[in-house]
Amino acid sequence: ERDRGGAVALGKVLSVNRRVKTLRLCGNAIEDGGAKAIAEAMRESALETVGLSQNLISDVGARHIGEALKANPSVTSLSLKSNGLKAQGAMYLASAMRINTRLKSLDL
Repeated sequence: ERDRGGAVALGKVLSVNRRVKTLRLCGNAIEDGGAKAIAEAMRESALETVGLSQNLISDVGARHIGEALKANPSVTSLSLKSNGLKAQGAMYLASAMRINTRLKSLDL
């Protein structure tokens, strides 16, 4: 799982900065390693809107994001469109939505 664009560094900052409510990192070549770092930060953050469309996130990254959604009900909007998600990735997110009922918008 590789990271591009400093997503790991950003994830570390987000896990301690609870003021950020919106994160949009569309079109930044973020791969599964970066998605994992952002997902780990999502677990501890106050993020409400997460935009990760047009990246290089696969079902592996979707699994990490789904687990974060289960742990943090503050996220109400998530965009992962134009990534490499297949049916398995959608299933990870659907599983998270059974637990995180505050998610109002999911764009795949």
